[in-house]
Amino acid sequence: YVGLREFFGIDIDDEGEMDDLEEVIRAETSAPLVLPIVGEDEGDKNLRRAVDLYVLTGAIKLYRAASTAIEEPPLRFKHHTMLVHSSQRQDDHSRDRLLVLRVWDESRFHAVSGLSRLEVLWNEQIRPTTAVRGQGLPMPAKFEDLVPFISECVARIDERVGNTDSPVLIVNGNDAEATTPNFERDPIWKILVGGNKLSRGYTVE
Repeated sequence: YVGLREFFGIDIDDEGEMDDLEEVIRAETSAPLVLPIVGEDEGDKNLRRAVDLYVLTGAIKLYRAASTAIEEPPLRFKHHTMLVHSSQRQDDHSRDRLLVLRVWDESRFHAVSGLSRLEVLWNEQIRPTTAVRGQGLPMPAKFEDLVPFISECVARIDERVGNTDSPVLIVNGNDAEATTPNFERDPIWKILVGGNKLSRGYTVE
């Protein structure tokens, strides 16, 4: 489970007081980690942005792992997941999975159009946020340095895990449909669509 510390770097002392709250608010204003819905959310604009950011941040994980490979300790990232949860209904999970799959299939991450779209997000979202919150972690000097790791990230998301090679998995109580990832056994780089099962003893890493 994650909360204030993981998202915003806020520590809470034994008396329940928050440290550096004003600094965190300033950082969230200038370099937000939680992004608002854009416009009226017509079509797939916000979902596409979320998927693009998922790929970009996965590529940065791979870049950082490669950049620190000879250091002690090196950075390692076993899992990289994205959660889509808009409803508790299993029929809605099936619908959402198809929607995310369509967005994924149309994203063209290996084409000029897809990479150009990612570069805009890199300049508008990733670089400003990392400048404020980067904490000295390795970052590419320019977008072109990240492109090989984007390809590797997409390949990992498309990779077969268990009995499926789909980039989008359903996690719910319908065993006939759900392909539930095993985080202890496998590295999971997938987009997950889920519902109530996530609050009943199953944790997404």
